[in-house]
Amino acid sequence: MTCQVKVQTPDGHIAKARALLDTGSSTSFITMKLSNVLHAKKIPSSTRIAGIQGMEAPSSTHRTTLHLVPSLKKADGITLSPAIVDKITIDLPTQPAFTDDIPILKTLQLADPHFNRPGKIDILLGMDVYQSIVFPKILKVSSFITAQYTIFGWLLYGQADSGANITAYLTLHSVSEDTSNQLLRAFWEVEEVHTPKDSYTNEEQLALVHYEKTTIKTRDGLYQVKLPRRPDAPVLGDSRKQAERRLASTELSLKRKEKWDCFREVINDYFTSGHAELVPNEDLKKPASSVFYLPIH
Repeated sequence: MTCQVKVQTPDGHIAKARALLDTGSSTSFITMKLSNVLHAKKIPSSTRIAGIQGMEAPSSTHRTTLHLVPSLKKADGITLSPAIVDKITIDLPTQPAFTDDIPILKTLQLADPHFNRPGKIDILLGMDVYQSIVFPKILKVSSFITAQYTIFGWLLYGQADSGANITAYLTLHSVSEDTSNQLLRAFWEVEEVHTPKDSYTNEEQLALVHYEKTTIKTRDGLYQVKLPRRPDAPVLGDSRKQAERRLASTELSLKRKEKWDCFREVINDYFTSGHAELVPNEDLKKPASSVFYLPIH
């Protein structure tokens, strides 16, 4: 089940890739080569990978964040965090397939127009994003081939005649286990040093009290703490005008390069993904000396 996809990073880098939808994989993967082409930010994440009969592949040491742009106009894109690996699988399909005797395929918007030609796989889309990709619409196009409607178009699976006497079976199944928490816990157990509170400096004592007073747990299970500030810190000053000028300059520059729409899409994705939220109206009315507007960079 292959599809042609357009991949975008939060920084706006875009590339076309060939993806494999694998319902037997518990997570998604991307090749190191494609992540380098995208200049994707690599996030340390130790992921153990196991497959059929418990066979283990080399662990993935990094993940990244990507956005898949849908081919259908009314469909929503998806954001995923695939593990980075050197290679996902061999070229698929393993043999060219003949589909000239299935005329209905010429009338469908296929997710991969070259589904019957062997080609490299850049991304594996697992069960972590499967429900966001497929629609509940299935079409039987022949006795051996079924089409599934997705945000990328019609995706095909089944058997097709290759005209070859060679029989090759490819089984893809992977279970990933993020071991970063286990490693971090072990690090704490080995490296943690209990420092008596009376050895802290005054600034460290203030930071500790600030952390204990302002740390809360959100409804999403995340921890939130206010940024600390020195009691003798100078007045911030009016930073809003500078931030507005920087935004206007950035908008003008991106429009000249015809990248403004991509920029807006990335920013909107921050909001839909919960990484950003609108500033409350009451905060906008606060005096300039008590707030700071971070210029876009």
